Amino acid sequence: IMVRRRVYILILLSICFIACCYKGPYTSYGSIRQKIRSFSKITENYELIDTTTLYKLDAIQEYTHYNLTEKRVSFYEKDDAHYYPYTQYFKFYSNGKLGVFFIPKRDTLFLKREMFNPEKAIMGYYYIKGNDIKIKTAGIINCYLYVFKEKGKIKNDTITLMLGNSIEEIYKKKTIPKELLEGWEPDW
Repeated sequence: IMVRRRVYILILLSICFIACCYKGPYTSYGSIRQKIRSFSKITENYELIDTTTLYKLDAIQEYTHYNLTEKRVSFYEKDDAHYYPYTQYFKFYSNGKLGVFFIPKRDTLFLKREMFNPEKAIMGYYYIKGNDIKIKTAGIINCYLYVFKEKGKIKNDTITLMLGNSIEEIYKKKTIPKELLEGWEPDW
């Protein structure tokens, strides 16, 4: 009876664990396509974002402390070159949708059209007001759907997003051949 009880408990725990994991829709490439709420407001300044090109993660800055002598926050800039084996690109679409692409660094010199198929992207939305930008993307953390929200600023061809209170991601416009991006429409 004791062994049977343990087996039942293990089976119940297994069912509970399996039932808790995200089981929503995916693309044929494994990207999540669970419906998340887009921004209810309409973007005012689409002209600040170039929807015909990409924005590449250029650097990550981490603020370390407030420098009393210089009366400013000191930070170090972490070059993305050795931090992660992928390069992150944002593709903004004119309808307030955003695709996030992770391309292996070894492939960034030889970008191909198929790399920017929206079915391979992490789905997201963006909203612009003035020079401020808000971004939402969907991801899975510990088997659960999570909506990541970030805020930032747009200045010329650079987007700076704040991650928490001490880390910034800096994205710079990257001009690539238009043929790589033409004709793609997001599937969310």
